[in-house]
Amino acid sequence: MSRQSLLASKDDFKYHQVKMAPVKPEEAEVESNQSNKSYQHIISEAIGDMGRWQAFLIFAHFTPKIVMAWCMIIISFGGAKTDWWKRTMEIDPITNETLYVNRLKDCSPLGINDSIVYDNTYTITAEWDLICGLDYIPTWIKTSQMVGVMVGAGVLGQLGDWIGRQKCSWFAFTLSVVFILIQAFSANWIMMMVCAFVVGIGLGGFLVLNSIYVLEYIGTSWRSAIGFIPFWASGVVILGGLYSLLPNWRHLCIASAITGAPFIIFMWLTPESIRWLLQHGKTEQAVEVVEKIAKHNKRAKPDLTDLKAVADQESSKLKENALKYNYMTLFKFKATRWRCPLFGFFWFTCAYSYYALTFGVSLLSGNPAANMSLMGVGEGCSLIMCWALTKKFGRKYTTVILFTCTALSSFVITIGYATKAEDSETIKTVCALVSRLFLSGAWGSLIIYTVEIFPTMLRSSAYGFVSICGRIGGIVAPQSAPLYDVAKHLPYTINGVLGGLCALGVLLLHDTATQDLQDKMDDDEEGDLKKEDTTV
Repeated sequence: MSRQSLLASKDDFKYHQVKMAPVKPEEAEVESNQSNKSYQHIISEAIGDMGRWQAFLIFAHFTPKIVMAWCMIIISFGGAKTDWWKRTMEIDPITNETLYVNRLKDCSPLGINDSIVYDNTYTITAEWDLICGLDYIPTWIKTSQMVGVMVGAGVLGQLGDWIGRQKCSWFAFTLSVVFILIQAFSANWIMMMVCAFVVGIGLGGFLVLNSIYVLEYIGTSWRSAIGFIPFWASGVVILGGLYSLLPNWRHLCIASAITGAPFIIFMWLTPESIRWLLQHGKTEQAVEVVEKIAKHNKRAKPDLTDLKAVADQESSKLKENALKYNYMTLFKFKATRWRCPLFGFFWFTCAYSYYALTFGVSLLSGNPAANMSLMGVGEGCSLIMCWALTKKFGRKYTTVILFTCTALSSFVITIGYATKAEDSETIKTVCALVSRLFLSGAWGSLIIYTVEIFPTMLRSSAYGFVSICGRIGGIVAPQSAPLYDVAKHLPYTINGVLGGLCALGVLLLHDTATQDLQDKMDDDEEGDLKKEDTTV
């Protein structure tokens, strides 16, 4: 090597030495602290894990689950199975007395002395004579609502990542409340089906975004306790009692709309998710929200230097990619590529079994309203039980235990019919209620599990994807009615098999009960997306 080359190399080395000057220890410590702090830690330090404002948030966004439960389940009463008879008036030629002959579900043409009599005049079957060639319509109205739920979960779940959790959640709730009121004045079954579909869209979007939005404001230590408060179950219990007072499905729709109206205002008063604002580069808005909440919680004005520093480090890249994250992106990440289909199967099982049991309440022995209330009580108890089990065993094994118990109680029904037990109908009713109890707990745990296991940048999309899978299960559930004609135990046997497979699937996951909510993917989880970025 020439002398000039050596001199040039020395000069370059000196240049790089100047450029790569060592960082001062205190600066390195600050930089390290900022890089190690998560949004969860910084936000919790500023506003607290739980305070007066979070309590209002829970009231404003979780209490409406009671109304949404009514909107979802009213159709199970309005479209309940209804027995009917063709009644023929005849004159006794000897005594000249008027006699009435009833023929169960006789679809022969009506004569001049014939009429149709129903055992329940408050159903849509009786109101619009949906019998004989039209007897499939009540089932299809239920199905149309579940199709709407799937559409709402898919569309509004994605929009929740794009334009905001709070806005989409408010819109979804308002949509359901408005159209449940319109449904109360349906002139025919076609209008009711359309309204049920739109109500379903609102339900799907609300159920996807509601838990995500609220839990993103709650500290890690409170997440399980808040997530397991049985608001939905309380709605099921109340609806059972309300049905005893208002057996007409139209009156139940009106009561739902009136009860939900004030919450449209309460939900509008809450701000956007801080995490969503930060992930979309809206740092100033996020800071304003944090300061306002801290003031409501009577905390000292927070020092948000760390928050601004972390947000500034990531905002440009996150803002650039904010609208790129969608359902297809879920399959580009190494971790979500297999988690999404697995959670999708869990949600399909929960929705299928839950609504097959719920919509089939009229097929159980006993009073339908009492059975519905018992289902709600059991659901509430299961969530409390789920919270206690999570404290002891963590999220993973709690979910495994509950799915296993769901499967076993369903198989007891199968065994009861297979052995031709004398009290098989009683066994079916009791075990169906028990199975739904454990299933509700498993689904409650799964909802929080889903929020915890996916990062903020993909949380709505992932939740929307698994909700779509769940809503497919909900669409299939009303169609399980013909299975009872094949074998009375068949729907419960299917529930048992699906529950057992879910228990095995959960064993593949890691526990998340004590972890902070993840904001972005780790480097070793990025998979193909990381390779694409490197190539570019």
